[in-house]
Order: sequence, then structure tokens, then C-alpha cells
Amino acid sequence: MDTLDTVRRIRERHNLRVCSVLLFGAVWFFVALMIPEFVYPYYVDRDKGMFLFRVCEFSILIPFLLGIVFILRGIQKDSVRFGALCPSCGKPLFSWRPLVFGGATFPETMKCAACGWKMPHDPINEV
Repeated sequence: MDTLDTVRRIRERHNLRVCSVLLFGAVWFFVALMIPEFVYPYYVDRDKGMFLFRVCEFSILIPFLLGIVFILRGIQKDSVRFGALCPSCGKPLFSWRPLVFGGATFPETMKCAACGWKMPHDPINEV
């Protein structure tokens, strides 16, 4: 498998992970906001209903935080799985650091994020 196919497969899997986390988070958002209505209707006990509503509001963050970890770990796992490793240091060429802290990623710079080794040619832009 050449570098272009490897980069394409890693990007596709990353995009699939992002879409699945967003979809699951959106579904959980609506479910979490409906739970208080079914358990404690507003007219029965306002204090218990509002407490449960606040708990459900904060539970919305859980799928998104777990999803972010799932996405960031998947990038490096895919890099190892598809053999996108640096020939110089052996570490994954795709890293989570540019996604979190900003900066250019491997396909843009063609440099290893760990050791700075640069590929001798750019197979991505060769057509």
C-alpha cells in the first residue's frame, strides 16, 4: 500500500469516528433532556425535577469527553495498524498533538512529529 492510500484510509477512519461521536452526542443530548420530564414532571416536585435536570445537563458532557479520547487514540492506532511509521525513529507519523494544540499535520509538512525527519519526496502531491 502506498503512502497516498495510507493517508486516505487514516483520514476516512478519523472522519468516521468524528461523525459517530457527534451523532451519539446529539442523540444523548435529546435523551438526557427528556429524562427529567418522564421521571419528575415539572408540576409534581419542582426541586427534585430541577436537580435531575441539572444532573442530566452535566451528563451530556460525558459522551463528548469520551468521544474525544476515542478519536485521538484512534489516530495513533491507525497509524501503527496501517504501517505509517517513521523510518528514522519508528514512531507513528500521525499524532494527536496537532489536532489538540494546532499546527501542521504530517500530510501537510511531510515531517515526523517526533523526530522531525522529512520524507525525501512528496507522494501525496505527485499525480
